[in-house]
Formats: sequence, C-alpha cells, structure tokens
Amino acid sequence: MQKKFFILLEEFSKRPTIEIGKSSKSIARLLSTGALVPKAVCIPPQTLRLIAKTNNLDIKVYKLTQETNFNSPSSINKTTSKLKKLILKQIIPNSLSKDFLKIYHDYLQSSFVMVQDLENIKGDTNVIDAILEIWAKSASETLKKFASKNTSSDKILYSTPILIKQQIDSKISGLAYTFDKKDGNKKRFTIEAIWGIINNNLKNATR
Repeated sequence: MQKKFFILLEEFSKRPTIEIGKSSKSIARLLSTGALVPKAVCIPPQTLRLIAKTNNLDIKVYKLTQETNFNSPSSINKTTSKLKKLILKQIIPNSLSKDFLKIYHDYLQSSFVMVQDLENIKGDTNVIDAILEIWAKSASETLKKFASKNTSSDKILYSTPILIKQQIDSKISGLAYTFDKKDGNKKRFTIEAIWGIINNNLKNATR
C-alpha cells in the first residue's frame, strides 16, 4: 500500500520515537509480543511540515510570535486563539490527501478511529478535521509552554506526531503469560495489554 506521507503500524518498530511519538512506540512493543493490536497510523512531523509549507504557515506563526507580548497572559491567549484558527484553515495538498484517503478506506477499513484523544471519529472528512484540531491543540499548548519570541515556529508546529488508531469493540488487547516474565515464577502470571484500546499506553501487570 502507498504510504508516502504516513507511517503504518507495521513500521512503528523501525522508526525513532522522535518521529512517531511515545504512544506509537508503546503499541510497537505490544505488537512485537505477538498481541493482536488494532490498526494504527502515525502522521510524522515531516508530513505536518508539508502541509504547513503549502500554506506558508511557518511565516504566519513567526509573525504571530513577534507580535505577542509574552509577559501578558491576555496577549498569549489571543495569539494561541489565532494560531488555532490558522491551523484549522490549512489546505491539505492533493497528493497527501489522496494518500490519506487510500489509507483510511483500505487500511483502516473506513471504520471508527481515535485521533490522539478524540474518540469515535468516522468519515474521511471528519478524520481530517480531527487531525487539524489535534494539531492546533498541540501547537497552542507548546506555544504557551515555551512562551517566548525566541521560540521557533518549528518547535511550536512540529513537536508532536499525531496517532490515529482503529477502534474496535474489544475492551482489552494483549497477552497473558502463565508465569512472571521478570523472574519466571510460575505461581504468578503476567498480563501485557492496551487496556480499553482507548488508552494506548502499554501496561504490564503481574498477578
């Protein structure tokens, strides 16, 4: 399957954390144990960079930061509000859009997905809107965190890869071992799972 701008679940283990994020790495670790893991797709920083370049977003964000009084909470709030609006208005390049539509319909089977912490999203247009919403939220939080004219547009816009996960009916996905994986004690068993699928952090519990 063509995946020029996106990273599929099967590629997660080969990519560095800075490119796919900690959540995707957690899923990759679970997948490596042989567990059945819902399909997932990561939007790396370089793909967000392509969208931004198409819309001259870097320049617009730089101007915003230069016009902001970072000693004033109200000024920072106005800037983050403008930043969100800029990102939500992004035009997706045709080549990227075609790539995403193929992945959503063929790989994710046009199903309900979770985009970062936004649940129960379905439909290609809705998923794209959710991606922009998450991007806007992440960039705004980063801007507030660093709050300085010297903060680069690069750091504000591309600090967080975006994870899309297929949602399924199961409450738990993972493996149970009839021994403690740490010390081999057969009187205890170990469970490795993504609890509730919604929370993608890899859990390791011994009973």
